[in-house]
Amino acid sequence: MIRVLIADDSPTLRHLIRAVLESDPELQVVGEAHNGEQAVALCHELRPDIITMDVRMPKMNGFQAIQQIMAESPRPILVLTSTSSDIELGISFKAIEAGALMVAGKPCGMPDTDPEAARLILQVKAMADVKVVARRPRVQKKTPGPPGEQPRPGPAPSPPVRLIAIGASTGGPPALQAILSELPADLPVPVVVVQHMSPGFMNGFARWLNGTTSLRVKLAEHGEPLQPGTVYL
Repeated sequence: MIRVLIADDSPTLRHLIRAVLESDPELQVVGEAHNGEQAVALCHELRPDIITMDVRMPKMNGFQAIQQIMAESPRPILVLTSTSSDIELGISFKAIEAGALMVAGKPCGMPDTDPEAARLILQVKAMADVKVVARRPRVQKKTPGPPGEQPRPGPAPSPPVRLIAIGASTGGPPALQAILSELPADLPVPVVVVQHMSPGFMNGFARWLNGTTSLRVKLAEHGEPLQPGTVYL
């Protein structure tokens, strides 16, 4: 059984999410939290396999809860949003910077009538197996050695790179953000990315990446030429 903790300030949505998840015999909801503070406490107490997290909650919001959970008792976290508006998606995707693995839509019905509910079950089951670690400060890059120190030989020459291609599925967004944020703005080649994500979320994902990396990030368009320093989703 995959043990799930639900965090949402709406009793109606908590009830619906529970009903959707427990319609699958492999999923068990072990607790419900109505704010971030309770989500942190129940995470320590119940030790769930995965957490579904709302962002807008009273007392302690989803961002704060994710940061604390990932620092103290890391778990796979799936952020759920009830709207696909640009503002809401931008807020939700920032939760990935705090340690969440993915952003998805909240269900409106049961899996037999609502595609979003069916996708939620699949995402929870897939993400429960993702190995996460405690979030620590990034290690600073090594500084050059003292004057006179002989540099180590570099790698053997390789054919010139013309394109960087990345494919990602469950847990991909935080990994992509980490990789792309390390690439220079004057990258001499284009980057193409395929990310498995629910319909309606790719525009928000592109805007979030565009604001957190030095590269230009956009949705790919049919037939467009690929330009250096640009990421095409």
